[in-house]
Amino acid sequence: MFKIAICDDNNSIRAKLISMINLIMEQNNIKGEVVFDSDDSDTFYKYILQNHVDVVFLDIELKCMQSGIDLAKKIRNINKSINIIFSTAHIEYVLLAYKFKTFDYLVKPLGYDKLEECLLRLVQYISSDSLDSMKIKSGSTTYVVIKNEIIFIEKAKSKSHLFTPDEMIETNMNLEDFEKVLPTNFVRAHKSYIVNINKIVKVDYVSNEITMSNSYKCYLGRKFKKHFCDIFGHK
Repeated sequence: MFKIAICDDNNSIRAKLISMINLIMEQNNIKGEVVFDSDDSDTFYKYILQNHVDVVFLDIELKCMQSGIDLAKKIRNINKSINIIFSTAHIEYVLLAYKFKTFDYLVKPLGYDKLEECLLRLVQYISSDSLDSMKIKSGSTTYVVIKNEIIFIEKAKSKSHLFTPDEMIETNMNLEDFEKVLPTNFVRAHKSYIVNINKIVKVDYVSNEITMSNSYKCYLGRKFKKHFCDIFGHK
């Protein structure tokens, strides 16, 4: 099930969008839901910081201090994988919007057919991305985990703790085993931590603490600091 959040300062348009999304998902047997909606960009951003969301619909012309473009920039700084869909009545914003790895751009007034076509493509895209998964054995249970949903992995004595947005999984796999099978956005930050750089919220290079999207803190070790900075982009 994928999760959708919507930010639009027009209450009637937002309500209509939610209604159409729900109907499209029901008629096409799509497993997803609108988990949050708001007319305020600050409230919306705080929700994205604290919760797992797969897709955001952003109105470009918000009646507040920051535009949908500003909000998209902030979201993209903390989450490289979230799917962004813009909506606006002004076609001239298209090129600017696509700077932020935009999945789609919907021109208002939003039509049912265009929205349905967008959501069906989105489901196909998310499903194909989800194929990149791995099996994690934990005691008598085997979990199938989408690699890019892993937030970080922590060494715990002879075991490892793997954190996703929904749970913590304890496994006998060690960090070296994970390094062999995870994509390049996973970086060894410490002898006890592998972090997904797309799930980083903040890095404090004085205290050497990395705050992740689930609010947990990982540590940045001296031995791994230069390589981490090269990958993460800090000079």
